Amino acid sequence: MNNSVLEQKLQELFEELILKNETTPIIVEGKNDEAALRKIGARGEIIRLNIGQSILNFCEDIARIHDEVIILPDWDVKGRQLFKKLKRAFRYTRVKPIEKFWFGFKKFSSKDVLEVEYLTKFLSG
Repeated sequence: MNNSVLEQKLQELFEELILKNETTPIIVEGKNDEAALRKIGARGEIIRLNIGQSILNFCEDIARIHDEVIILPDWDVKGRQLFKKLKRAFRYTRVKPIEKFWFGFKKFSSKDVLEVEYLTKFLSG
């Protein structure tokens, strides 16, 4: 795939994420991740992982309010582990974990772009 096709596919993924975030919260690891998503146009709810809580308690708190969430931790080792734990815990709490965006952005990531906060590097100009 050439760069313009990749850029177009990424832009479509960004647009779909922004649209889905209007009604569905995005779970991220930290404030820089949230800032990057805001920079690309996300205006809906973005929830940062609460380090002081267990993953299950965090997910149970979210389950009181939401029936589905977008899981979007980083793609590094820690992020992959968090992704698996969140997915499992959300299913346990009967919250539908939306994984499409994590896998979609992971496909476009490289060894230099392993974190959500660097997604803006994909934007042209």
